[in-house]
Amino acid sequence: MNFKTDKILQAKTLPEFDEYFTAKINGFKDADDYYQKSSSLQFFKDITIPTLIVNAKNDPFLGDDCYPYEEVEKNKMMTLETPDSGGHCGFYTNSKDNTYWSELRAFHFFNS
Repeated sequence: MNFKTDKILQAKTLPEFDEYFTAKINGFKDADDYYQKSSSLQFFKDITIPTLIVNAKNDPFLGDDCYPYEEVEKNKMMTLETPDSGGHCGFYTNSKDNTYWSELRAFHFFNS
């Protein structure tokens, strides 16, 4: 594998890191190729069972344009919820059984 280690170490943004490391280590041409081919958006039109997508608005990895509001609107089988907080892999609640809010939300979605 041909890595430019100096570029990886100098990366100041996630796209720069993806350009010089993530894309290369996974066999993609560049970050754009990685983003396009790894995106789940290409599969949304084929979803035929009720599907819940939950992603917090304060996810530090995602910008405002990453939330697929328009795509979800085109498919009645999909529900997108974007709570104000929860972080990237959060939704932690200080419950006695260590249950995450997202787990409870998924449970309620499946039972509705």
